[in-house]
Amino acid sequence: MSRLSIIDLADHAGILSLNPSDLVFEASQLGIQYYDFTLSAASTSDHGYQLYLVKFDSHTNVEWLETARVGPEIVKSNGIPDNDLSMMTLGILLWKHKVARSRVLCLVRSMDADSMPPPRADHLRTPQLESQPEQPVQESSRRYAPPSDDVPDEEHGGSTPGASHTGNSVPPRA
Repeated sequence: MSRLSIIDLADHAGILSLNPSDLVFEASQLGIQYYDFTLSAASTSDHGYQLYLVKFDSHTNVEWLETARVGPEIVKSNGIPDNDLSMMTLGILLWKHKVARSRVLCLVRSMDADSMPPPRADHLRTPQLESQPEQPVQESSRRYAPPSDDVPDEEHGGSTPGASHTGNSVPPRA
């Protein structure tokens, strides 16, 4: 079994197939904002991982590249799930001081069932009315509206329809 070069692993991780349009974080009238970093992982022949952190300049050229090797013994002995999503989390923690307050594009090849959070039980069950007898259904003028994703707009005291707040907003660059 031959060992892959770092370039072969970077290609396997998707780093070499990126183009500038893949790196667009936001496009507006003010211009185009690109991701500052790309984080990716490639599995190695010994069932470990090679992590890649790529820093881009303002013209989406590679400014620098760092790699980190995560051996299979580290994954096994620490109970880390063997998937891309856990490697992205590990990479963010590993390079947290370099990527702090930056826009990071994480390249994840697959989201297997082990990577997905289980569905919440409170969304799956229907409420039961135990103390009330069954009553005929009456038509009502009220209609069901799904929960709103509106985010409070602090500037105007209202809300922004369709916006979602995830808590990981990135402050604009100076």
